[in-house]
Order: sequence, then structure tokens, then C-alpha cells
Amino acid sequence: MTVVSFDEIHEGREGGDSSEHRRRAKREIRRFRAITNSAYDATAIVLGSGPLLGAPHPTYAGMYCRDRKAVNERFSKLVWIVTCTYSNDYDGLSDNPLNDVAKTTRSTDTRTEMAEYDKDGYAILNSAGDFYVDNPKVERTDWVIKVKKNLDGVPTWIDSYRDAINSDGFWLDGLPIYVRQAKIKGISIGEWEQRNDIWFRPVEINIGIRTRTWVCYVKDHGLYEKIDGWPHMRIHDKDGQYVTKPVALDGTGLRLGSIDEPPAPNEIVWNAHYVYPELPFSLLPLW
Repeated sequence: MTVVSFDEIHEGREGGDSSEHRRRAKREIRRFRAITNSAYDATAIVLGSGPLLGAPHPTYAGMYCRDRKAVNERFSKLVWIVTCTYSNDYDGLSDNPLNDVAKTTRSTDTRTEMAEYDKDGYAILNSAGDFYVDNPKVERTDWVIKVKKNLDGVPTWIDSYRDAINSDGFWLDGLPIYVRQAKIKGISIGEWEQRNDIWFRPVEINIGIRTRTWVCYVKDHGLYEKIDGWPHMRIHDKDGQYVTKPVALDGTGLRLGSIDEPPAPNEIVWNAHYVYPELPFSLLPLW
């Protein structure tokens, strides 16, 4: 069972344009006559002999096959009319689904965090010039970019990249993203699909983008200090008593400032902790 003849015909050829999505969309229709050698040949066999979905138009550049239809002629079970619609309203569709352009969308994600500095970088202090015991909580909004791409199966890198942040700089959806600004927030893998006899699985990757990177910064403070290489030496206050509240440290384990003169807010040392695996995002299927 096969198609023995597949020829383009002039009957029914047409074209036109319309205004879609605030742009001019052009459309061209080609028709073919297919003849099979069996009355039981299915539509898929007939369509498989013609242009593939995503195939370029042979004459008009920038136009791609977006729709195909096969109709059996009334006078014969062996004769079919195949209609192929081409359009320049291109969304990355290719004749090979694995070559489709990645699709990206953007949304915002709101989180709550303690505010210790204002919008100008000044410390948020009480009237005595100290940090509040419980600083106010504020909302921060980050970009989340969703990338959809067709892959030939479950990617081998999926476990390595869970919760990973980028070790390289790259561009995504028009945004310059620097080292440690992007983090994998979620990966979803759809069911197996088929186009043009090629199997694939749609994969969606959610990437959170932060302005101040995904490095975890914590105030260097505690109840103990390290003196002359000796760790866990309890810190005393000016009365010789053990302190009961954490005291600022200088980044090397020593008390910051003195007993009589605590450090100013702008002298506070923040320790950077790298808690996420760092991998190159330029190797991911994001384009």
C-alpha cells in the first residue's frame, strides 16, 4: 500500500493576506493530486508523500507549511486531493520538530525577604543607630523566564541541573544574564508526541533571574571568636560577662570593633556562601 503518484495541480491555488497579531500575515495554498494503489490507504500515507509540516514554500521565501489536509475524491477511493497552506506567520515550526525554535515567555515571581538596606544602599536603622531586632519584611520581584523546547527524550543533564545556577554569562529573551544570576526553578517534560514521523517530548525549563545573584550572603556574627588560631573562644562584654546576643565579626573570626565601640552598619562584614551547583547554562537547549 503506497502512493504511486503525487503531482501539484493548478485547481484551487490561492493566496491572500490578513492582519494578525498587529502584523501582516500572508497565506498561500497549494493543492496536489495523489493516487494510491490501495483503497485502504490511510490519510497518513497520503500526507506523508507531500510537503512536511514546517517545510518552506518552494517559491516564496519566509513562508512555511502550517496546515495539511487530505480529502478522498468521491469518484474513486484511490484518488486524493491534498491541500497545503503556507504562511509567513512563523513561530519557529520546522519540518523536524527537534529543530523548532525554542519559545520563551516571561513572568514575575514575588518573594518576601528581610530589608536591611533601603533603595539607596543605606542601612535601615532604629533611632539609636542600630539594626532593628526584626527588620521589616519587603517584597522583591524577580523575572522568571519559561523556555519550551522539543527534545528527543528525557535529557541526560536533568539531574545535574536541578537547582543549578549559571557559571557563565549569556543572553536570554533579550536579557543579559551575568554569572550566578540565573537559577533552574523547575523542569517539566511532556508526553511523547510525533510530527512528520519524528518522535519528541516537549520540555519546559523555568529560570529565575535575580539582580543580586543567587549567592547566599549572611552577616558575619556570633557568640564566639577565633583568637590566635583557637576557635570557639566565648566573647565577653565590657563587664567581663559572656555576651548573650551575637556580636559582629570581621570575616577572619575576630570580633569587629571593640567592646566600647561597636562597628558602624556600613562596616558589617557579609559572608558569601555558595549553596547551589554552578554549571554552564550556555549548554542548555534555550534557543
